[in-house]
Amino acid sequence: MSEWPEAAIRKLAHAVKDRRRNLGLTQVEVWHAGGPSNSTLTAIESGTQPRFSRSTLRKLDDGLQWERGTAAAILADAEPALVTGGSDVTAAATALADVPTSTLAEIVRASMDELQRRLRAETGTNPARFSPREGTPPL
Repeated sequence: MSEWPEAAIRKLAHAVKDRRRNLGLTQVEVWHAGGPSNSTLTAIESGTQPRFSRSTLRKLDDGLQWERGTAAAILADAEPALVTGGSDVTAAATALADVPTSTLAEIVRASMDELQRRLRAETGTNPARFSPREGTPPL
């Protein structure tokens, strides 16, 4: 878990509260939908939670019906979209310049977990067990 800058915490607090209200859900309903506990959600919405585990970020995404990785992207001040083209890469690098490396690593791990989950759901197999086909260059 990484400690986040105050501005990132406020941004997530605002986004979580807005999303919950737009969905017409109480904090308890978010919890029942797979979100973090009521006490954790209260701390997040009030901006008093300085640390977030991957599990908590994943639960926020689930309980608030966000795409996986959205809560982490809000914290990192990055748009949850693909980065393409040279100028976009520069813009993304600038937005992430102050994010600690450990935090970026958490975001990448959460994204990889979600990718593996989706591959398992679509193929019914564990993507970590895939073997390259003949002639396929190694990753």
